[in-house]
This record gives sequence, C-alpha cells and structure tokens, in this order.
Amino acid sequence: MRFADHTAVRSLDLQIDPGEILALVGESGCGKSTTALAILRLLSARARLSGSIAFEGRDLLTLKEREISRIRGNAVSIIFQEPMTSLNPVLSIGRQVVEAITLHGRRSRRQAREEALELLDRVRLPDPVQRFGDYPHQLSGGQRQRVMIAMAVACRPRLLVADEPTTALDVTVQAQILQLIDDLRRDLNMAVLLITHDLGLVAQWADRVAVMHGGRKLEEGSTREVFARPRSPYTRGLLEASLHGGKVPHYRTTRLPEIRHRGGDAFELVRPPARVARLTSRHPGQPPLLRVEDLRIAYPSGGTSVQAVRGVTFAIERGETVGLVGESGCGKSSLSRAIVRLTPPESGRVVLDGVDLLPLSRRALLPWRRRVQMIFQDPYSSLNPRQRVDDILGHALTLHGAGDGVERERRIGAILDDVGLPATARRRYPHEFSGGERQRIGIARALVLRPELVICDEPVSALDVSVQAQILNLLVDLKDAYALSYLFVSHDLAVIRYIADHVLVMNAGRIVEAGPVEGIWQSPRDPYTRTLLGAVPGRRRIPREERQPDHA
Repeated sequence: MRFADHTAVRSLDLQIDPGEILALVGESGCGKSTTALAILRLLSARARLSGSIAFEGRDLLTLKEREISRIRGNAVSIIFQEPMTSLNPVLSIGRQVVEAITLHGRRSRRQAREEALELLDRVRLPDPVQRFGDYPHQLSGGQRQRVMIAMAVACRPRLLVADEPTTALDVTVQAQILQLIDDLRRDLNMAVLLITHDLGLVAQWADRVAVMHGGRKLEEGSTREVFARPRSPYTRGLLEASLHGGKVPHYRTTRLPEIRHRGGDAFELVRPPARVARLTSRHPGQPPLLRVEDLRIAYPSGGTSVQAVRGVTFAIERGETVGLVGESGCGKSSLSRAIVRLTPPESGRVVLDGVDLLPLSRRALLPWRRRVQMIFQDPYSSLNPRQRVDDILGHALTLHGAGDGVERERRIGAILDDVGLPATARRRYPHEFSGGERQRIGIARALVLRPELVICDEPVSALDVSVQAQILNLLVDLKDAYALSYLFVSHDLAVIRYIADHVLVMNAGRIVEAGPVEGIWQSPRDPYTRTLLGAVPGRRRIPREERQPDHA
C-alpha cells in the first residue's frame, strides 16, 4: 500500500482462520490501522494498493464499490478505536444499531428494533430499553464501545477487525470488552483481527500474533511461541520494555529497557544502568511536603450537584512518589486539578509546606504555583500550537519572574538537554514533534520552573511501549536529579506498580485503600482494589486448544 510516495505497508502476508484471534502488534505508524482500513476498502482515494485480500475465495481489491458495500459491515465488520468519533452524535444509539441491521437485511421497523434491543442486551449495555433513545454523549466510553460492537456484529460477520478497541478504557472495562469479543467469537465462530500495542492483551486473548514495524511484518507465530522465543530483536525489545507481560520491576532498583532503531531490521535493546534511588529521609517533626485534608469537590448538574471528590485526605512526603489509581469518573483528575487550583473545591485544605493554598488570592498564590507544576496526559492539546518551544518555556519563566534574559536562556537550554531534546528543538513548533517528544516538552515546561512537587496526570497512557519506557525512565532520572516529589495519576496499574512508592486507590470520589505499593499488590484489602488487580491484562494465557468448546 502506498500513499503518494510513502509506502505505508510493505508486502504484508496474513491469514486468519474461522474462530481464531490473530493479534497484529506494533507501535504508532507501523501500518496496523492502514491494514485494517485496507481490508474493508476504507482507505482514501490517494492510496495505491497492490497484492490481494482474499476473503472466502474472493479478492476484495477487485470488487466494485457496490459489491464491497454488500460485504462491508455484513460479512466483514470493524470496531474503531474511538467510538465517540465513529458514532453519529445527532442520532440515538438505538437508531444507529437499527440502521446497521436494516442496511444488509429486510426487516420491518418493529423487527429491527427488537433485534437491536437483543444486541444491546447481548453486549451487556445496562438498561438497553431505557438507553435506546440516548445519544452517544450520554454514554460512558465503555458503553459507547459496547454500542460499536453491537453494530459491528449485527449481521453476524465472519471476520471482525478490532482496531485498538480498548485503548482509552479503564482496566475493568477493558477486560469486559475483550471478554465480550471473545464470547462473540465463540458464539459466531468468527475470525478476529485484534490490532493493539498492548502486549498484555495479546498474551491473554490472542491465538497467534504478527509483529509489525515500518510497514513490514517482522515475525509471526503462536502467541505462546512468540512470547517465549521471539526471533526478532524488535519483538524481544517490546516484550522486555512492556510492563504488561510478566513481573513488574520497581523504579528504585531497575530501569526499563529502551528500543533503539538503527535502520532497516537493525534494533538495539539499550539497558540503562541500574542504580538504587533512595527515598529522602524525613526529619523528626518535619511536616510532609503536601497534605490534602477532607477535600470535597462538587459540580452543578441539572439544578443539583454531583459529588466528584468526597472528603479525601492524604499526604506526600519529600522525595516520594504517590500513585493515584482508579477508573474514569472516580475523581482522580478533579482531585489533581484542585491541588493546583485549576478546579475550585467545595471545602477542605491543600497544605503545601505548611501553608493552605486554597484561601490565597491569585496574586498571593503565584509564588506557590512555581513550586507545584503539572504534566498533562495529552501534550499536544496542552501546548500552544502557535508558539515555538523557546516561547513556551520562556513564557513560563517570564510569568514567574525567573531570572534575567541570560539566566532564562541558560535554563531553557539546560532543561531541554535534561529531557533529551536537541538545542534545535527550541525553534520548532509542537506539531513538528512525535508524541513522545511532545511529552518531553511538557515535562520541560513543568520542570523549567524548578518545582518541588509535580502532578503527572496520565503522562504515558497514550504512548507506545518503547516510548513509555523512555518517558518513565526520564521521570525517574529527573526525580533524582531535581529532588522532586510526584503525584502520579493513572488507570494503568502496571505503570503505578513500577513508578510509585505509596498507592491511593480511588473509587466514587473516595480513597478506599492506601498503602505501600507492594502491600497493595500482595495483600489488597478492599474488594474494589481486588477487582482492579484481577482485571490487569497479561496475567495468564489460555491457549485456544485449552479454551472451552464453542457453543451455539
């Protein structure tokens, strides 16, 4: 496949049998999604395709548009990565499922509605009769993905292409969605092409796996064989850099391996030197760096208020990393934003180095803002697209009156070097960088002010395996070099286990469990914590031949 003069996929050969799950693994830009779109003939007119896509004896590339339209969504269907952009925002979910049914079959309106309700119930959408008239924005991310699955299997396809179907979902919802797809696979004897960069999901759900890089397939085999004896250096690098494939190390004793591409099929697995990072000792009588006391946050909703954070209390010691975990909507982001006064709390205290920040005026708060900075989940939306990196970092220094012009120039150059960006990055705009590089800019912006506490709000959730390892290693190195404390917010429990000293588990606005990281993992007390840990992918592998037999 070629786009203009860019080859996106190069001589890719794949085969999927009925009832089988084949995982297509690789990092952003490797050609996974392009392959998915090519199968359903959804690529732009600029794309030039060669080769063949044989489905039940017919080459899909040779079919006319009328013919492929009869197959697309019927015999071959797709689940897209982001359901909010794939569902029509002005049509109810019920109408969209009905449309998927009637498009490829003759049904009366009543029959189609009954069948749509059965499908929504089958994908375990809560109260399908009540939610039938709801619009996509009224559903959670997991519920929207269930609607997408109902539409995808409405015509009982023989091949389902699942393109990163759980990337933006919490660990428990992710497990539910993958179990649902696997149940449908067995019920319909359906082949599934699972596209993902999450090796934990591959280990748990896939029968076979193909690994891609730079538009080419590097290796393919049974999941058990590839994970146990990977042939490609790139695959070995992915497995070693991933936190989802086995025993998770801890940042105080281990650095994560990083993959370096040397060109062509040449890869190098770089192992940063291991060194022990020590927790800063607390002097007797010294207060914690941050203490949050009985914090409550409420949002107005329909004439009443919704309690987002309900009486949360915790502390962060100097030099400590506190991990905050929980599912979407539990209050993690509201709590984080309240600490830096981006969200006004209803009541409570946020005490930094002995001073309550909440009553301070904006002018009085300014010197304290320098001491607490934030790294956001999506650096692209949090960086000004019209400013060069030099202006982004310089503006932060100017706003806080940090030094004269010469000192600011020196600090910008030093922080760029510390986060691993070249001096030439100063003259470039955010869109000229990769996702990992943009996250480094976000980290540089937070650290150029030399804060004491950094709130990391899902800083690696959108990154590929190897880039995630690089950023986590960087955060550990910078923590040591700048004597930082972190509040690290994430729904990825493997990341929290690696990066945190102490863990807070949040559910429905409350901290339901807190303790040292190993204690939480080895002996969780709260049922919700046990549910989260039980849903972590990659814990076990059930080979296809050992699964329960298919049932009708």
